[in-house]
Amino acid sequence: MGTITTSAQVQAEPKSYFQEHIRPMLRQWPVRLVLLALLAELFIPILVWKTPLPSAVDYLQEAIAALIMVLAVLYMLSRDRIPAVVLVIAAVTLIWGIVAVFEGQSLAATAWGWWKFFMYPFIGLFAYLTIRWPRGFANWWIKVLVGLMAFEVAVQIIQYLTGQPLGDSLAGTFGNKGVGPHNMFNMLVISLAFGSWIATRRWKLLLVAIVLGMIASALNGTKFYIPSIVLLGIGTLGLQLISGGRLKQLFIFVVLFSVVAVASVTVYNRFIAEPRGLPLIQEYLEPGRLEDYLFTDGKGDVDGRYNLGRMLSVTYGFDIISRDPTSFLFGMGLGARSNSAGLGIVGVGLENDLYGSNVTGTGLLVRIQEQGVVGLVLMLIFFFWLMWRLYLDTKAHGDPGLLSVEFGLILFTFYWPVWLWYHNPWAHGAMMIIYWVSVGFVFSEMDRRKRRQRRLDARRQLAEETAAAPL
Repeated sequence: MGTITTSAQVQAEPKSYFQEHIRPMLRQWPVRLVLLALLAELFIPILVWKTPLPSAVDYLQEAIAALIMVLAVLYMLSRDRIPAVVLVIAAVTLIWGIVAVFEGQSLAATAWGWWKFFMYPFIGLFAYLTIRWPRGFANWWIKVLVGLMAFEVAVQIIQYLTGQPLGDSLAGTFGNKGVGPHNMFNMLVISLAFGSWIATRRWKLLLVAIVLGMIASALNGTKFYIPSIVLLGIGTLGLQLISGGRLKQLFIFVVLFSVVAVASVTVYNRFIAEPRGLPLIQEYLEPGRLEDYLFTDGKGDVDGRYNLGRMLSVTYGFDIISRDPTSFLFGMGLGARSNSAGLGIVGVGLENDLYGSNVTGTGLLVRIQEQGVVGLVLMLIFFFWLMWRLYLDTKAHGDPGLLSVEFGLILFTFYWPVWLWYHNPWAHGAMMIIYWVSVGFVFSEMDRRKRRQRRLDARRQLAEETAAAPL
């Protein structure tokens, strides 16, 4: 005979973490809005590249981010809750907006430069202010991001099998010439996976992330993947020692890390360099070849653009601002090196550039020319403050998932100068949304613990006063 299931038995069945926590979270309109922004950054590039959609669709990402910024401002005003970081934004706006005015730059170019600098941090601020995060979210978040890495690798493999050649455009959903955004997305997720290893001593998730990154870099030809992993490994060892790592765990990590590094070099040489006639990894270490690579003006044979080498971007940027002491200290103002072909906006720095406006450089070149030495120093101070706050919080709780995110963010943030030196990651939307939303999540957890502690202190004080009161 069949078994009759009562409603009480159905209700007694345990729910999965997704059903109990993530599904209610996804019903929050701020979560849906941030998720829409992330999906737009992930999929619009490949849709514009591979479908008849017009390039103007790119501005959908800007529209969503603008809506989020407006809502964040309205939320702060309605709740009379202005985080201290807003004062930092106001100070940067005032100082480097005035600098741009004295450079004779148009208001539109300055506004566009301000927007490109603050749009993604504002998404993180919005997430911090409005989203109610479920317990255990951090563990789920890192696993989802590693799964997203796997999805991007699957898209790369499909692209390759359908005729897309190895190179900068074999970058998953990140689209034509999307290797930079794809690479920085991978670096952030791998940093979080390293953080998970520090917090939990579990190596499987880390190994999966590193292998996925290795496959992705083999397909899109990222030579910097191996040095990046080496730097992240060194940073992980440092964090592990600071947080009280044990010798046995460090030894296992060094062995595993060495095997992965050797395998990465072998994969690049065997499957990328040799088939395409490119230099092997070890050949880039030759002084002459390394100098040519770092200081090239990179004029393309196809599109005629100048893609400045990593060290040329730095020296060129300092040459530009060394024209007078004020420019050396404060640069040329927000937006000096920004442009929008669709809106017809070109910053004053690009208007007078030696290479013309048809030039790309690294994020460090942008920051040097727009904000000068003072701006660079303030950015470093902010990053070190952020790392210090995150590190102090790792001592305040024992949540392994939250520790994983915090250690991962510390690791990635420590290498912001390297990321800016190699890419222009401040414009890489998917990575920036994930980074700043993760920062917003951690700070909201800090606030939640402070509120809980205040309530406990108030109850304790009330109990003590009641006990001390005369009968």
